[in-house]
Amino acid sequence: MNILVFLLGSSIGLGLLVLVSNSTRARLKSQVGRLTSSYISKYEVSGLDVLLAIACAVALGVVTRWPMAFVLGGLGTLVVLPIIRSTKGGSVAEKIEAIGIWADMLRDTLFASAGLGQAIISTCQLVPEAIRPEVVQLARRIEVGVPIGDALREFASQIDESSADLIVSALILASEHRAQKLADLLEALAESVRDEVNARLRIESARAPLRTSIRVIVGFSLSFALFLVLVAHQYLQPYDSRSGQIALLLVGSLYLGGLLLMGKMAKAKSLPRLNLAKTREATL
Repeated sequence: MNILVFLLGSSIGLGLLVLVSNSTRARLKSQVGRLTSSYISKYEVSGLDVLLAIACAVALGVVTRWPMAFVLGGLGTLVVLPIIRSTKGGSVAEKIEAIGIWADMLRDTLFASAGLGQAIISTCQLVPEAIRPEVVQLARRIEVGVPIGDALREFASQIDESSADLIVSALILASEHRAQKLADLLEALAESVRDEVNARLRIESARAPLRTSIRVIVGFSLSFALFLVLVAHQYLQPYDSRSGQIALLLVGSLYLGGLLLMGKMAKAKSLPRLNLAKTREATL
Protein backbone atom coordinates (compact mmCIF):
# COMPACT_ATOMS: atom_id res chain seq x y z
CA MET A 1 0.00 0.00 0.00
CA ASN A 2 2.79 2.39 0.94
CA ILE A 3 4.60 1.55 -2.30
CA LEU A 4 1.44 2.28 -4.32
CA VAL A 5 0.99 5.65 -2.60
CA PHE A 6 4.65 6.45 -3.21
CA LEU A 7 4.35 5.58 -6.91
CA LEU A 8 1.16 7.61 -7.31
CA GLY A 9 2.69 10.59 -5.53
CA SER A 10 5.86 10.34 -7.61
CA SER A 11 3.84 10.16 -10.83
CA ILE A 12 1.83 13.24 -9.89
CA GLY A 13 4.99 15.09 -8.90
CA LEU A 14 6.76 14.17 -12.14
CA GLY A 15 3.71 15.22 -14.15
CA LEU A 16 3.58 18.60 -12.43
CA LEU A 17 7.32 19.00 -12.93
CA VAL A 18 6.98 18.28 -16.67
CA LEU A 19 4.09 20.76 -16.99
CA VAL A 20 6.00 23.49 -15.14
CA SER A 21 9.14 22.74 -17.17
CA ASN A 22 7.28 22.92 -20.50
CA SER A 23 5.50 26.17 -19.63
CA THR A 24 8.73 27.71 -18.32
CA ARG A 25 10.63 26.59 -21.43
CA ALA A 26 7.96 28.03 -23.75
CA ARG A 27 7.85 31.29 -21.81
CA LEU A 28 11.64 31.54 -21.79
CA LYS A 29 11.76 30.78 -25.51
CA SER A 30 9.22 33.52 -26.29
CA GLN A 31 11.07 36.01 -24.11
CA VAL A 32 14.40 35.19 -25.76
CA GLY A 33 12.80 35.48 -29.21
CA ARG A 34 11.24 38.82 -28.30
CA LEU A 35 14.51 40.16 -26.90
CA THR A 36 16.41 38.94 -29.98
CA SER A 37 13.99 40.52 -32.44
CA SER A 38 13.96 43.71 -30.36
CA TYR A 39 17.75 43.91 -30.42
CA ILE A 40 17.91 43.23 -34.17
CA SER A 41 15.36 45.94 -34.97
CA LYS A 42 16.73 48.40 -32.44
CA TYR A 43 20.41 48.14 -33.38
CA GLU A 44 19.86 47.29 -37.06
CA VAL A 45 21.72 43.99 -37.16
CA SER A 46 22.13 43.01 -40.82
CA GLY A 47 22.63 39.67 -42.51
CA LEU A 48 26.27 40.57 -43.09
CA ASP A 49 26.67 41.04 -39.33
CA VAL A 50 25.36 37.52 -38.75
CA LEU A 51 27.79 36.07 -41.30
CA LEU A 52 30.70 37.96 -39.72
CA ALA A 53 29.61 36.77 -36.28
CA ILE A 54 29.63 33.14 -37.45
CA ALA A 55 33.05 33.60 -39.09
CA CYS A 56 34.54 35.18 -35.95
CA ALA A 57 33.03 32.50 -33.72
CA VAL A 58 34.46 29.69 -35.86
CA ALA A 59 37.87 31.41 -36.11
CA LEU A 60 38.14 31.94 -32.35
CA GLY A 61 36.92 28.44 -31.64
CA VAL A 62 39.52 26.90 -33.96
CA VAL A 63 42.42 29.07 -32.75
CA THR A 64 41.75 28.82 -29.01
CA ARG A 65 39.85 25.48 -28.89
CA TRP A 66 37.63 27.02 -26.23
CA PRO A 67 33.86 26.45 -26.40
CA MET A 68 33.24 29.76 -24.67
CA ALA A 69 35.43 31.58 -27.20
CA PHE A 70 33.11 30.29 -29.91
CA VAL A 71 30.05 31.58 -28.04
CA LEU A 72 31.51 34.92 -26.96
CA GLY A 73 33.07 35.53 -30.37
CA GLY A 74 29.72 35.25 -32.13
CA LEU A 75 27.78 37.24 -29.55
CA GLY A 76 30.52 39.85 -29.25
CA THR A 77 30.51 40.47 -33.00
CA LEU A 78 26.75 40.96 -33.02
CA VAL A 79 27.05 43.40 -30.12
CA VAL A 80 30.11 45.35 -31.23
CA LEU A 81 29.47 45.92 -34.94
CA PRO A 82 26.17 47.85 -34.63
CA ILE A 83 27.55 49.94 -31.76
CA ILE A 84 30.76 50.87 -33.58
CA ARG A 85 28.99 52.04 -36.73
CA SER A 86 26.18 53.72 -34.79
CA THR A 87 25.61 56.97 -36.69
CA LYS A 88 21.83 56.87 -36.78
CA GLY A 89 21.50 60.11 -34.84
CA GLY A 90 23.03 62.12 -37.66
CA SER A 91 20.89 60.41 -40.29
CA VAL A 92 17.76 61.03 -38.22
CA ALA A 93 18.58 64.74 -37.97
CA GLU A 94 19.15 64.82 -41.73
CA LYS A 95 15.78 63.17 -42.34
CA ILE A 96 13.99 65.57 -39.99
CA GLU A 97 15.63 68.54 -41.69
CA ALA A 98 14.48 67.18 -45.06
CA ILE A 99 10.92 66.95 -43.73
CA GLY A 100 11.03 70.62 -42.73
CA ILE A 101 12.35 71.61 -46.16
CA TRP A 102 9.56 69.61 -47.80
CA ALA A 103 6.98 71.43 -45.65
CA ASP A 104 8.37 74.77 -46.86
CA MET A 105 8.24 73.55 -50.46
CA LEU A 106 4.62 72.46 -50.07
CA ARG A 107 3.71 75.83 -48.58
CA ASP A 108 5.25 77.68 -51.51
CA THR A 109 3.77 75.29 -54.10
CA LEU A 110 0.23 75.40 -52.73
CA PHE A 111 -0.22 78.97 -53.99
CA ALA A 112 0.49 77.97 -57.61
CA SER A 113 -1.04 74.46 -57.74
CA ALA A 114 -4.55 73.17 -58.22
CA GLY A 115 -4.64 71.44 -54.84
CA LEU A 116 -2.73 69.52 -52.22
CA GLY A 117 -2.33 66.41 -54.37
CA GLN A 118 -0.90 68.41 -57.25
CA ALA A 119 1.44 70.23 -54.86
CA ILE A 120 2.81 66.91 -53.56
CA ILE A 121 3.31 65.62 -57.09
CA SER A 122 5.11 68.83 -58.08
CA THR A 123 7.59 68.61 -55.22
CA CYS A 124 8.38 64.88 -55.33
CA GLN A 125 11.50 65.28 -57.51
CA LEU A 126 12.79 68.36 -55.68
CA VAL A 127 12.79 67.21 -52.07
CA PRO A 128 16.10 66.36 -50.32
CA GLU A 129 17.54 62.93 -50.96
CA ALA A 130 16.89 61.76 -47.40
CA ILE A 131 13.12 61.44 -48.01
CA ARG A 132 12.90 61.56 -51.81
CA PRO A 133 12.08 57.85 -52.35
CA GLU A 134 9.19 58.03 -49.87
CA VAL A 135 7.81 61.27 -51.35
CA VAL A 136 8.07 59.83 -54.88
CA GLN A 137 6.07 56.77 -53.77
CA LEU A 138 3.53 59.10 -52.15
CA ALA A 139 3.14 61.03 -55.40
CA ARG A 140 2.69 57.79 -57.37
CA ARG A 141 -0.06 56.61 -55.03
CA ILE A 142 -1.89 59.90 -55.50
CA GLU A 143 -1.48 59.68 -59.28
CA VAL A 144 -3.06 56.22 -59.45
CA GLY A 145 -6.10 57.37 -57.49
CA VAL A 146 -5.34 56.39 -53.89
CA PRO A 147 -7.12 58.79 -51.50
CA ILE A 148 -4.72 61.45 -50.27
CA GLY A 149 -5.40 60.64 -46.63
CA ASP A 150 -4.58 56.95 -47.03
CA ALA A 151 -1.50 57.75 -49.13
CA LEU A 152 -0.25 60.18 -46.49
CA ARG A 153 -0.75 57.65 -43.69
CA GLU A 154 1.31 55.10 -45.62
CA PHE A 155 3.95 57.79 -46.21
CA ALA A 156 4.15 58.55 -42.47
CA SER A 157 4.54 54.84 -41.75
CA GLN A 158 7.49 54.65 -44.15
CA ILE A 159 9.20 57.77 -42.76
CA ASP A 160 8.63 56.62 -39.14
CA GLU A 161 9.39 59.97 -37.51
CA SER A 162 7.29 62.01 -35.10
CA SER A 163 8.12 65.24 -36.96
CA ALA A 164 6.68 63.80 -40.16
CA ASP A 165 3.55 62.79 -38.25
CA LEU A 166 2.88 66.42 -37.33
CA ILE A 167 3.10 67.58 -40.93
CA VAL A 168 1.20 64.57 -42.28
CA SER A 169 -1.63 65.03 -39.78
CA ALA A 170 -1.98 68.66 -40.90
CA LEU A 171 -2.05 67.57 -44.55
CA ILE A 172 -4.61 64.83 -43.83
CA LEU A 173 -6.92 67.24 -42.05
CA ALA A 174 -6.51 69.74 -44.89
CA SER A 175 -7.32 67.13 -47.54
CA GLU A 176 -10.33 65.67 -45.72
CA HIS A 177 -11.71 68.80 -44.04
CA ARG A 178 -10.48 71.50 -46.43
CA ALA A 179 -8.70 73.31 -43.60
CA GLN A 180 -8.01 76.98 -44.09
CA LYS A 181 -4.60 78.65 -43.81
CA LEU A 182 -2.73 75.43 -44.49
CA ALA A 183 0.26 77.40 -45.76
CA ASP A 184 0.55 79.25 -42.44
CA LEU A 185 0.30 75.96 -40.55
CA LEU A 186 3.01 74.38 -42.70
CA GLU A 187 5.27 77.38 -42.10
CA ALA A 188 4.83 77.05 -38.33
CA LEU A 189 5.47 73.31 -38.46
CA ALA A 190 8.58 73.80 -40.59
CA GLU A 191 9.92 76.25 -38.02
CA SER A 192 9.25 73.72 -35.26
CA VAL A 193 11.06 71.03 -37.26
CA ARG A 194 14.09 73.28 -37.69
CA ASP A 195 14.22 73.81 -33.92
CA GLU A 196 14.07 70.04 -33.41
CA VAL A 197 16.92 69.54 -35.87
CA ASN A 198 19.09 72.03 -33.98
CA ALA A 199 18.31 70.25 -30.71
CA ARG A 200 19.14 66.86 -32.23
CA LEU A 201 22.43 68.11 -33.60
CA ARG A 202 23.42 69.48 -30.20
CA ILE A 203 22.57 66.15 -28.58
CA GLU A 204 24.53 64.21 -31.19
CA SER A 205 27.58 66.45 -30.74
CA ALA A 206 27.44 65.73 -27.01
CA ARG A 207 27.23 61.98 -27.66
CA ALA A 208 30.11 61.93 -30.13
CA PRO A 209 32.83 61.63 -27.41
CA LEU A 210 30.99 58.65 -25.93
CA ARG A 211 30.94 56.88 -29.31
CA THR A 212 34.66 57.60 -29.66
CA SER A 213 35.28 56.16 -26.21
CA ILE A 214 33.40 52.99 -27.13
CA ARG A 215 35.50 52.55 -30.28
CA VAL A 216 38.72 53.09 -28.30
CA ILE A 217 37.68 50.58 -25.62
CA VAL A 218 36.71 47.96 -28.20
CA GLY A 219 39.86 48.51 -30.25
CA PHE A 220 42.17 48.28 -27.24
CA SER A 221 40.41 45.18 -25.88
CA LEU A 222 40.54 43.34 -29.20
CA SER A 223 44.18 44.29 -29.79
CA PHE A 224 45.21 43.13 -26.31
CA ALA A 225 43.26 39.86 -26.64
CA LEU A 226 44.83 39.20 -30.06
CA PHE A 227 48.29 39.88 -28.62
CA LEU A 228 47.71 37.36 -25.82
CA VAL A 229 46.43 34.71 -28.21
CA LEU A 230 49.29 35.07 -30.71
CA VAL A 231 52.26 35.99 -28.51
CA ALA A 232 51.60 35.22 -24.85
CA HIS A 233 49.42 32.15 -25.07
CA GLN A 234 50.92 30.74 -21.83
CA TYR A 235 49.19 33.56 -19.97
CA LEU A 236 45.84 32.12 -21.10
CA GLN A 237 46.50 28.50 -20.07
CA PRO A 238 44.30 28.71 -16.92
CA TYR A 239 41.29 29.15 -19.24
CA ASP A 240 41.86 25.68 -20.71
CA SER A 241 40.20 24.07 -17.69
CA ARG A 242 36.47 23.79 -17.10
CA SER A 243 36.55 26.35 -14.29
CA GLY A 244 38.55 28.66 -16.55
CA GLN A 245 35.86 28.41 -19.24
CA ILE A 246 33.21 29.32 -16.66
CA ALA A 247 35.29 32.31 -15.56
CA LEU A 248 35.78 33.33 -19.21
CA LEU A 249 32.03 33.17 -19.80
CA LEU A 250 31.38 35.32 -16.73
CA VAL A 251 34.00 37.93 -17.63
CA GLY A 252 32.95 38.02 -21.28
CA SER A 253 29.28 38.38 -20.38
CA LEU A 254 30.03 41.30 -18.05
CA TYR A 255 32.14 42.95 -20.76
CA LEU A 256 29.46 42.59 -23.43
CA GLY A 257 26.81 43.79 -20.98
CA GLY A 258 28.86 46.91 -20.31
CA LEU A 259 29.21 47.54 -24.05
CA LEU A 260 25.46 47.19 -24.50
CA LEU A 261 24.80 49.75 -21.77
CA MET A 262 27.31 52.16 -23.28
CA GLY A 263 25.76 51.64 -26.71
CA LYS A 264 22.33 52.37 -25.28
CA MET A 265 23.64 55.63 -23.81
CA ALA A 266 25.15 56.65 -27.16
CA LYS A 267 22.08 55.76 -29.23
CA ALA A 268 19.58 58.43 -30.24
CA LYS A 269 16.09 57.75 -28.95
CA SER A 270 13.13 58.24 -31.25
CA LEU A 271 10.28 60.38 -29.99
CA PRO A 272 6.85 58.73 -29.63
CA ARG A 273 4.82 58.89 -32.83
CA LEU A 274 1.31 60.23 -33.27
CA ASN A 275 -1.60 57.86 -33.81
CA LEU A 276 -2.68 58.90 -37.30
CA ALA A 277 -5.54 56.42 -37.19
CA LYS A 278 -7.37 58.92 -34.98
CA THR A 279 -7.42 61.38 -37.88
CA ARG A 280 -9.28 58.72 -39.88
CA GLU A 281 -11.80 58.24 -37.05
CA ALA A 282 -12.28 62.00 -36.77
CA THR A 283 -13.32 62.20 -40.41
CA LEU A 284 -15.94 59.46 -40.19
